[in-house]
Amino acid sequence: MAKYSSEKILVDDIIREVEESIRASVTIEANKPLARGTILMRDGDKFKPFATGDSNVASAIALEDIDSTTAGDYNIAIMVKGVVNKRGAIVQGSEAGVGITSAIVDNLRMYSIFLKDYTDIAQ
Repeated sequence: MAKYSSEKILVDDIIREVEESIRASVTIEANKPLARGTILMRDGDKFKPFATGDSNVASAIALEDIDSTTAGDYNIAIMVKGVVNKRGAIVQGSEAGVGITSAIVDNLRMYSIFLKDYTDIAQ
């Protein structure tokens, strides 16, 4: 019988609701840290930070930070279904909320990940 484990994913001003997450291998380049909320795409049976391009499809969101100077594959929690604050979502190499096109929003929606605008009314 297979063992199952669960972990609590924190919800904050970026990650608004996690309906489903998995642990998966994410490939990062040296000296390019990965921030929570980064949009990911498939890379074979792994993931990597989303890069714009005709055949690239945004399909997941990083739920953890990777702050490493070494390139490689890192096993982290990723969102495969849920809601993210559009202003906090990150396209690698850009500031949060910048460079998010309607094509990216549509791609993520196909994977049941919804980017929505949230404003903190306490500020």
